[in-house]
Amino acid sequence: MEFIPPDAERPARIADLIADRFRLARHAARSVVAQLHGFSEWAGLAAAIDRGPASPRDDAVAADVAELRRSFQAAVIGHRLMVNPHVAVRVATELAVSGSNEPRLEPIAADAGRFEFMGRTNRFMAREARQHRRQEQRLGAVGAGLLAGGQPTRPLAWIEALTQRFGFPIENARPYVSEPLALIGEIRNKNARLSLYLAGHAHIPGADNPATLVAEQEIARLHSRALLLFQHPLVWTPDSDISPTTKTVLYGGRSLRSGRWTDFLLGAGGFAALRRPQPLDAASVDPAVIEGQATEAAAQAAIAIARGNAHSTTMQPFVLPSPTNWAILLCLDPSAIDALHLTEEQ
Repeated sequence: MEFIPPDAERPARIADLIADRFRLARHAARSVVAQLHGFSEWAGLAAAIDRGPASPRDDAVAADVAELRRSFQAAVIGHRLMVNPHVAVRVATELAVSGSNEPRLEPIAADAGRFEFMGRTNRFMAREARQHRRQEQRLGAVGAGLLAGGQPTRPLAWIEALTQRFGFPIENARPYVSEPLALIGEIRNKNARLSLYLAGHAHIPGADNPATLVAEQEIARLHSRALLLFQHPLVWTPDSDISPTTKTVLYGGRSLRSGRWTDFLLGAGGFAALRRPQPLDAASVDPAVIEGQATEAAAQAAIAIARGNAHSTTMQPFVLPSPTNWAILLCLDPSAIDALHLTEEQ
């Protein structure tokens, strides 16, 4: 998700703020700022500025586009600056990378600062009401970041799960491509070929997600049949408990056929589920369908994909709570899991 400023003055000022607050070298801060604008390095951002034209700022675009930009920026900040999701959203708002407000960066309180990778644990002395409020804020921030577009992909774990656990015949596999919307292979289904795409964000069935709509429109412009997977695995869980021996189904993603996008599930039927595709509303799926498709392989695949997304081997699988039976499975540092539960010291 690229945002091209009119000149390099504002990005340089933001880089200075980040360097001072997070004690980074100038070149490292500029690398972060480049990624906040959707570029892999500062030189790429500088070239885009020279090339132009400048992108419209947040107050000149639709509200959902501005929110999508902010969610993407928060996801980059959380990953690169190693702060918790709640703080990442606050920092993204203060820096206003694609906005019109003057960039600023307030101090980060000790009890709300770095924990996802830095190890802050159980430093929450607030009462129950404050606990509940913070939990909602932080989980909401995690969800916003995961649902945003523009995040890089890690196809290897998905490709291994599809081929080894569900019997998908993937050809021309691209396990290491990292674009936010990546073509990762092709699937032969009888005499037809299905292009296989992986989006960097998460998609909750039935949710109005602008990032998913943009991805579907782009794919439909190029193909008549395709599958769209999402980087972060979703599993069906009535009790938010997933282990390698849990029988469940994995949300596969979206299937394009005859000009229509529908959901599909990965379970006991494996690749056979795509040979006779049936329209499926995964937001209100019949429990009998889950019962008929539930398999331990789906839970094992989801855990493997979540571990493939992790930045460190010390991270553990965590089921992100959801108001529906679909829950995002991701890996967090143990201290982050403690903090998300907001356990008070006695």
